[in-house]
Amino acid sequence: MQELSSILIAVQLYKWWLNKEPLSTGERNKMFNRENLTKKDWLAKAEEFKQTAIESRTKEQVSWERSDTDGFLSQACLSASSSLDDAKANICENLGKDSFLGLYELDRRVKAKLIWVKDQYSYGDKALWLLHDDEQVLFGGKKFLPSNYGNGRSRILNSFNLKERYEDDDAWACFSKGWSSTPNIFRVGDEWGATAELIKEDQ
Repeated sequence: MQELSSILIAVQLYKWWLNKEPLSTGERNKMFNRENLTKKDWLAKAEEFKQTAIESRTKEQVSWERSDTDGFLSQACLSASSSLDDAKANICENLGKDSFLGLYELDRRVKAKLIWVKDQYSYGDKALWLLHDDEQVLFGGKKFLPSNYGNGRSRILNSFNLKERYEDDDAWACFSKGWSSTPNIFRVGDEWGATAELIKEDQ
């Protein structure tokens, strides 16, 4: 009976993990009432996630040692769960924030968001900056600008005196799509970067 229950739980986790639909905005914002959390609250939540991560890793190890019939599946799900809780703990320790790339004109945050599209040549994914309507007139009427993942070698960005720089913003984490056990850390602040804080290079 215990073995059957373990298999059913693993199947449900498998279906959830492989869900191709991203979290809805409502689901992302229902995490908890983050705007009212104090530093003490954030650190308490960090400890909670650390504990659940430890519990998942312990169950994964027990499953491995027992050679469960659903071994690979349950161990993979438990590994993903512990990684996700580790990521949430790190965000909580940083008081609900994580680092992202932002698009800047000197120290001014350009209203733009990073999106992923299919490359017509490589058929892989590539990143582009989608400019807010207010910004397009300032940059030759362009709606999209290339991203070079912060390496500073974009001829087009340089021609507009733009630079990709790291910033802190409100963040959370969820399971990644497919079989990756690496959590997806996403921005929950303003999508155009209005709530982001630039990380100065000399910090």
